[in-house]
Amino acid sequence: MAQRKPRIPLVKTLPRSVQEERDFILYDVDHDFFDIARRLIPCDSPEDSQDGDALGTEQPALLEMWVTLEKYEMKNPRFHEISEDCWVYIFLEKVASAMDFPRAHDKNTADRLELSDSISKLSSELANLLRRNELDCHIVHLPGPIFKGFMVYEDLVQKRQDRIDSQGMIKVKFSEMLNVIAGRAKDIIAEAPTSGKFGTNAAARRFARIINDHNINRYGSPLFHVTATATNALYGTNYVKGDIHALVKSQM
Repeated sequence: MAQRKPRIPLVKTLPRSVQEERDFILYDVDHDFFDIARRLIPCDSPEDSQDGDALGTEQPALLEMWVTLEKYEMKNPRFHEISEDCWVYIFLEKVASAMDFPRAHDKNTADRLELSDSISKLSSELANLLRRNELDCHIVHLPGPIFKGFMVYEDLVQKRQDRIDSQGMIKVKFSEMLNVIAGRAKDIIAEAPTSGKFGTNAAARRFARIINDHNINRYGSPLFHVTATATNALYGTNYVKGDIHALVKSQM
């Protein structure tokens, strides 16, 4: 029996809005999404590519990814409420945030719980020490031009304090700021379960799960092939749809 030839995927055209967003971002080397756009949005031809760029003729999966995203965006009722190319930026923004995470998320579950408890305990101890010993103070933000930035209200001369009070400027107790900062840190630490198991490709797995959740929330579908393609392009993995499905299932 003759062996069947592998099917050659059709190279689709990059959506216009995606190409325009890529051109806009790559015009500014300091753009926050410069590196991500180069790696995720392929060029239409080899002549347009540079080192580090994703090349459309070599990366048909990336073209397919953007075509799929555009198709689902057209089904999205919110698509017509925003500018035509805004969805491209939204996806790149989600990709960027999924790649950026605090060092605390590298810790295992036990260490994260210990870190969270330590932050809560130390912040409470410091706040109580300051209050009990009448060392607490108020932080105020001054617009300048002479005094500009965050200042300790109690360290300012009486005349400036009176001016701050007469203008109704906000003063925040340092002890209360500590509690807010500690609470914020605990919330961020609590978000770490999306990091998954540790070891090889931990960052890639974390990224894939975040993008999978984004796809479900925005499009009502996990779009496993989209997640696999983006993860492979950014982390050098070789995921296929089934790998992403298994990855997400293991989290449940």
